[in-house]
Amino acid sequence: MDIAIVLNGPNLDLEIAEPYIICADGGYNLLKGEKIPDIIIGDMDSIGELPENIKTKIVPKQKDFTDGEFAIRLACETKGVQTIKIYGAFGGRPDHQLANLGLLRIAKSQNKKAIIVAKGITVSFETSFVEYETDRGDIISVISSGGDAILDGGKGLFYEIKDLHLNSFDSRGISNIATDNKISFSIKKGEIYLFIIKENN
Repeated sequence: MDIAIVLNGPNLDLEIAEPYIICADGGYNLLKGEKIPDIIIGDMDSIGELPENIKTKIVPKQKDFTDGEFAIRLACETKGVQTIKIYGAFGGRPDHQLANLGLLRIAKSQNKKAIIVAKGITVSFETSFVEYETDRGDIISVISSGGDAILDGGKGLFYEIKDLHLNSFDSRGISNIATDNKISFSIKKGEIYLFIIKENN
């Protein structure tokens, strides 16, 4: 089963296709009544009035984690979950956007696949061999998630990835270009965030 998580971002620019929806607090507001979530989790400080007939899980207002982290952990615990798609992660406060990237790492630590999706953008957290279907001209950016990363064996990319050393948030991995309908490379060391951005986004 695929799961959608809707964060409390400024907008929802993609239609949700997943059969199971978890809203992190005010993410519920983005649905505008067009979709009914299976559960809302959070401290509910961004929802004026709790909706009736929708399951809720209320967490303390004073807490160590964001509502998004509670949502990703709940998704990882959901029986039969395969892929988790996170909506509403971008466009808000910059500190929230950076923290939202960390949700991908949390899912990976639970052996679950999660991706952040927005209009024309897909972001994933990768630790080994990377292979994705792309369109020619897609922008491919790679950022080390922390510490050193070494990438090698790049295919389908304009700029060669061969024994590429990246430091944390190093800009050398930014703005590569897909030259084929599939890209691939290996991560010999470290962990990275992979951004695939459509050319006409």
